[in-house]
Amino acid sequence: DIWSFGVTLHVLRYGRFPFPPDYELRSAIREGRIELSEVACAGDAEEQVLRGFIERALVIAPDRRFTPHRLLRYLTKNKGVQFLD
Repeated sequence: DIWSFGVTLHVLRYGRFPFPPDYELRSAIREGRIELSEVACAGDAEEQVLRGFIERALVIAPDRRFTPHRLLRYLTKNKGVQFLD
């Protein structure tokens, strides 16, 4: 599902779960406590698109979270961004 994909992307990009480190993991997930990593290149277009997707994917309410269709629209809207060289 998209929420799990958002968690996986965050772990792959930032090397840690998107939850507060001082919180018990299950409680953080259940309560929707999200803490995205700060990065030095936050001004990069690629970073902004990726963070935007992760933020939208980690919305706790399924009806407000990205669907696969909305993910494709979001990525298409930002198609000028190059993620791979």
